[in-house]
Amino acid sequence: MKFDNVMAMTQPYLYILLVILLTVSWFVLCVFYLKSKKQFSLKQDQAKDEIEVQSQQLTVLQSELEANQLLDPLTQVFNRNYFHNNINSVIAEAETIHAMDPDADKTLMFMLVNLADFEEKCKQYGQAVADKMLAEFGQVIKNALSNKDMVIHWRDAVFLVVCKAVSHTNMPFIAERIRSTLAGHDFATQTSHQSKLNFSIGISPHLLHSENQNQTDHHFTLTIADAALHLAKQSQPNMWNILTVNGPNVDLNKLYSTENINNQPDLSIQSSNNTID
Repeated sequence: MKFDNVMAMTQPYLYILLVILLTVSWFVLCVFYLKSKKQFSLKQDQAKDEIEVQSQQLTVLQSELEANQLLDPLTQVFNRNYFHNNINSVIAEAETIHAMDPDADKTLMFMLVNLADFEEKCKQYGQAVADKMLAEFGQVIKNALSNKDMVIHWRDAVFLVVCKAVSHTNMPFIAERIRSTLAGHDFATQTSHQSKLNFSIGISPHLLHSENQNQTDHHFTLTIADAALHLAKQSQPNMWNILTVNGPNVDLNKLYSTENINNQPDLSIQSSNNTID
């Protein structure tokens, strides 16, 4: 009887104690859950940050890889891949500039610069030294130009330069700046030894508009510049020729002699033998 009375008296307290235990347990579980959730969130944020950093590093590496693929390893100027990847957008930009101000008569200037002495320097100093001279030759050209201009190691000992937004009037002055800079530079050969180099330059303005649509293609401009280079090689060392297309009727099979060019009314030639005022 006494036991039953004790149980009856203590039962409400047991319920209260049970409720307290359950409440405390629930609170502990909630705290543990919230703490675990916070830790998980922090780890998730850290993982996202790490992924973002890795993604940025990957982007940088990819950019460096793409840049390396577009650079000539010998001369450290751009290669043909860079030219082919960008020339269409460069021409489109030139067309936009011309459309905004047609009276300025600005276009692209294609210039081929050939190091005539390269094979001779290979025989004289060896391939390694000649390669260094070729690389220096490319850097001298690059440093004489604006940062917006393109310098490409085109083939063998030939560099292609594409100057942007150039008027026809200014082309001889740019050509002369390149010519005089190269002619006056002393190129390193061996320790404490330097040498001058012989070269030739062929130039053609790019046609943005023509009755003959084939003439607005950059391959056409390169062909004209190559003909100008060929004629410069046949003349004296360290000179430039600018071969300009003035009309739609140009015979590409008759470009590689002065006589043939003079017989084509839609072609005109200017060289560094002429006086530049």
